[in-house]
Amino acid sequence: MTCIDMVLEKDPDNIKILEQRLICLHNLGIWDEVEACINRIIFLLKTSEIRGIETVEMLSRHGKYEEAKKVLSSLTKEEQNQEGGKYYRGFLH
Repeated sequence: MTCIDMVLEKDPDNIKILEQRLICLHNLGIWDEVEACINRIIFLLKTSEIRGIETVEMLSRHGKYEEAKKVLSSLTKEEQNQEGGKYYRGFLH
């Protein structure tokens, strides 16, 4: 059992750790688990209370551009102007 698996056993909804696992699975070429991991991350992003540019960044990083646009447009102007917000507004619109 890897350290990542041990952390996920205690906290299966830890998005940051899931992203680390995703990187490992991708590097190992375990594609069916990569897809399952991406789907879990996207589900957690949609249902979590994490908002703001971090959510937009994570969705974009996983190729979910339409969903990232929706999140970005739902943010307040103040949230959109956070670090990275101007980049994503230009990139996604």
